[in-house]
Amino acid sequence: MTDLDLRTAVWLTAVLVGMMSLVLFLLRNSYPPYVRGITHWASALAIFFVACVLFSKRGVWADFITIFIANLVMMFGMTLLYFGSRRHFDLSVAPRNWIIFGTVCLAVITSGPHSFGQLSAQVDCLNYLCSNGNVASCPSNLQTW
Repeated sequence: MTDLDLRTAVWLTAVLVGMMSLVLFLLRNSYPPYVRGITHWASALAIFFVACVLFSKRGVWADFITIFIANLVMMFGMTLLYFGSRRHFDLSVAPRNWIIFGTVCLAVITSGPHSFGQLSAQVDCLNYLCSNGNVASCPSNLQTW
C-alpha cells in the first residue's frame, strides 16, 4: 500500500470541506427561520476550501500566498464560524470590535521580529491577544447561561 503524502491529505480535506459547504448552502432555506447562523457556517466552510487550496499549492506558488495569505483566510473562516455560532444561540455579534481586534492581530503578525526584538516576544504577544479574544465580543460575553 502506498503512503499518503501531505498534499493528498490537504486536497482530500479541501474536497470534503467544499462538499459540506455546498450541502449547507443548498439546505439553508429548508431550515426554519429561527435556526440562524447556517449561512455563516456555509460561508466559513467555503473559505476553508479556499484556504486548503492555497495550502496545497505550497512549493508551486509564492510562499507569501501559500503560507501568510492562507493562514489569514483560515483565521477569517474561523471567525465566521464563531459568528455563526453566536447567531445560532441568539447572542449579539459586534463586528466593529472584531475588525479592530483583527487589525491589531494582523499588525502584530506582520510587524516581524525586528519590532519585538525576537520572535518569541511576537508569539507571546499574539498568544495574549488571542487568549483574550473574547474581549472583542464584549459585553455580550458577560452573559450567563
